[in-house]
Amino acid sequence: MHEQGAAPTTEPGAGHPLIVLLENGFARHYKPPGRYFDACAAGRLLMIAPFPHHRQKRTITREQCLTLNDWTQAIAVPVPNDQA
Repeated sequence: MHEQGAAPTTEPGAGHPLIVLLENGFARHYKPPGRYFDACAAGRLLMIAPFPHHRQKRTITREQCLTLNDWTQAIAVPVPNDQA
C-alpha cells in the first residue's frame, strides 16, 4: 500500500501508532490537524520532517519519496498479525 492509501485506513480510534514523514518541515507553531491531533494527544503519532520548512509550493521528488520511505521503514516496528 502506498503512503496516500495508508493514512486514511488508519483510524486514530483504532489505537494503532502512526508514523508520518513530511516533505515540508514544521512551521514555528505547527499543530497537527484533525485526526493527527487526536492521535498525537493519545501518544500514537510520530511526525518527522527531515527537510526544512518552506513556504513555496513544491512538488515532492521521487528521490525524496524513496528516502522518506526508507527512513519510515527503518524506524517502524512490525506489529504481529495477532495484534493487528
